Amino acid sequence: MHTPAIGTTATIHRSVIPEVSPWQRLPLQQLTNYERIDHQFSGHQVWFESAIALRPSNPAFQARESTLTLMSQARDTGLKVTLGEAITEIDFGFISSAPLTISCLDAQGHCVALWQADLDAQPTTLTKTAGRPMAQGVSLDTRGTKTVRIDSRAPFVLTRFWIKQAAD
Repeated sequence: MHTPAIGTTATIHRSVIPEVSPWQRLPLQQLTNYERIDHQFSGHQVWFESAIALRPSNPAFQARESTLTLMSQARDTGLKVTLGEAITEIDFGFISSAPLTISCLDAQGHCVALWQADLDAQPTTLTKTAGRPMAQGVSLDTRGTKTVRIDSRAPFVLTRFWIKQAAD
């Protein structure tokens, strides 16, 4: 499901890291296992709510061994990402055994875009991967978006998080 709004779009793609410039990767590896994530990336104009850094013990949710991921603090709930005004796009990788729902909200809390990852339509479905969730990616044009909610009925991890800021 994708409900577009002016200046806000979402696309799903296979896990491909964007080119380094002008993209900036949030340095997740500077975090510690089980660290609560909120203001650590404020210098990048990104704030998380209900997120922790985690090195998953379940191999199905490991991007690579010893790699830290971001996960919701509470089981079977989502997390919230607040963006500064300079952020124009975000790109994140995720591993999930159930579809993610991504809601983009403006500064007044109104939904400007809603998108749901359809795992069954992807070339990396659980059937084709012997029942293991595979890393996927989402790119969002976040102009007009203040908050991004990432929700799922099942646990999920974010394997990477890139941002693109408006040119000065």
